[in-house]
Amino acid sequence: MVNTKRKILLLSMGGTIFSIVEKNVVRIAENIEELVALVPRIKDVAQVSLEIVKNLDSTNVGSPEWIELIHRIAERYDDYDGFVVAHGTNTMAYTATATAFGLGSKLAKPVVFTGSQLPLTTYGDDARFNLEHSVLTAVTAIEKNIAEVMVCFNARVFRGTRTVKISETDFAAFNSPALEPVARIDANGVIFAPHARQSPNDFFRAPSEISFSDSVLCIDLVPGLHPRTLFQLIDEKEHQIKGIVIKSHGAGSVPDVGDMSLIPFIEHATDRGVPIVVTTKFLGGNSYRQTNDEPAVRALRAGAVASRDMTDVAAQVKLMYLLASGASYNQIVERFTQPIVGEVT
Repeated sequence: MVNTKRKILLLSMGGTIFSIVEKNVVRIAENIEELVALVPRIKDVAQVSLEIVKNLDSTNVGSPEWIELIHRIAERYDDYDGFVVAHGTNTMAYTATATAFGLGSKLAKPVVFTGSQLPLTTYGDDARFNLEHSVLTAVTAIEKNIAEVMVCFNARVFRGTRTVKISETDFAAFNSPALEPVARIDANGVIFAPHARQSPNDFFRAPSEISFSDSVLCIDLVPGLHPRTLFQLIDEKEHQIKGIVIKSHGAGSVPDVGDMSLIPFIEHATDRGVPIVVTTKFLGGNSYRQTNDEPAVRALRAGAVASRDMTDVAAQVKLMYLLASGASYNQIVERFTQPIVGEVT
């Protein structure tokens, strides 16, 4: 009998979700048989396989690991109908965002990230719940012709490039503050929203060269941050910062009075071709939407790059991506508020 179930590849980057606790020792599930023995229902909805990409706490996952994951998905792309990525929660939003940029706008299959707050073998764990829902999300997305990088957590599915972690302990650990979930999961199954991205008709071409600049710095703007510190960052020759993301106090507001004014620094950076992206600390905020806030207006006039309703995660990863692609300062300014993979409205 021919197996008509969708083929789903589980890719493990490490983290808690595939962890097994035995006699106070934590290890990762080593093969699909061991995983299915713990979560048997996933085999009822899909033909699942497992590959270990990395076994890392997500705090240690950065751009080299993003690139390895992107290439692994590209290598296995023709062999599977969809992908589920197990990942630690701390940096999952960054990896999901980078994966979306790396695979590009012609991605025609679903890639679903998930994780958990507790290991599979812990009483009351959320790992089983999230894994079952992620496999079901991938299968439903295939059937509904939905294709994008998503994060599935606690019965909600978010666009990867719009996701942020909001809690260290809550089972509802993620949110998408500027965009409604692309799907919700309830007793009726996975219900996709109208804005979930439909699979394009274009032919997907695996990325051959993907990189992310390691010379981007994200700064949390706080009272007392002296501009001289920032001048040193871009004037240092040996380890020069090529781009900065500033998380502002409000809708792009930066200090603009006296010795603490950041306006001269933004002008200096602009003259040197170093993009300064100003975003907001507030979940769901919008940098430079329509504001009469004079500090925000002055920053924009000085050359700051608008991030609009991007998360600070997406702003940082997008800047890393554009810089590594060789985009000029003017190209970055022009492209930053234009959506590439649904990261900005």
